Amino acid sequence: MKSRTGINKDAYALWRDSTLDDTTLQGREHSTVHSFAYPVFGAAGAQKKANHGLAGYTGEWLWYLITRDMAPGPGHAVEFLSVPGPTVSDSGGDGMIVHRVDGTAQSFVFRLWEMKKYSAKADDPANTIRGAWQQLNTKGSIYLGQMPWADRQLAADTRVFLSSVVQQWVDAQPTGSGGVSVALNTSATPQKAFHLSVSSVTCSLAEPSPHR
Repeated sequence: MKSRTGINKDAYALWRDSTLDDTTLQGREHSTVHSFAYPVFGAAGAQKKANHGLAGYTGEWLWYLITRDMAPGPGHAVEFLSVPGPTVSDSGGDGMIVHRVDGTAQSFVFRLWEMKKYSAKADDPANTIRGAWQQLNTKGSIYLGQMPWADRQLAADTRVFLSSVVQQWVDAQPTGSGGVSVALNTSATPQKAFHLSVSSVTCSLAEPSPHR
C-alpha cells in the first residue's frame, strides 16, 4: 500500500492506522483509501473464487523485494529493477531487472520475468511453467515495448541500452533473457518442476527465442 499510495502520505497513514487499530474507515477517508486499494484488493475480492490475481500480485512483490535485497555478485550490479504494476492482472511483463556487468561489450544485461500462480490440487505445475515460457516467447517483445522509460531518471548509457531492449529480444541477443517464477501452495509442492522448460524455450515459433 505504501507503494500504491506513492506521494500521498495521508492516504497511506489512513490505511495503516485503520489496519493496525482494526477500525473501518468511513465517508471521505474511506473513499480516499478505496481509490488506491481497489485496483488490486477490492477487484480481487469481487472476482470469482478461481481467480488468483491477488496471490499473483503478492508473488510479484515477493520477487521484487527478494531481488532488491539480494547481494550483487562481483562486477554485477543492479542498474534497474521494475516495481510491480498497479493492477492485479495488467497486461505486460511481471518483472524486469537490468544488471551493469563489468568487462562486457555493452556493459549491461537484462532479464524479463513472467510470474504465475499455480493453484491446482495436483502437484505438477510443469504445464504452467511451460505456458509462462511460451508466453514470454510470443509476447516478450510486446511486454518490453510497453515499459515506460521516458520519465525515469537513468544514467545516459543505461538509457541507450534500454532504448534497444525490444530489438535485442527480437534478435535473441545474449544481452537479453527471460525468467519464470511460479508461486504455489504447500500442498502442491512438486518433486520436479522445470523439466519441460528446455523443450519450451527451444520450440519453433514465429520469432527466435531469446530465453536462456
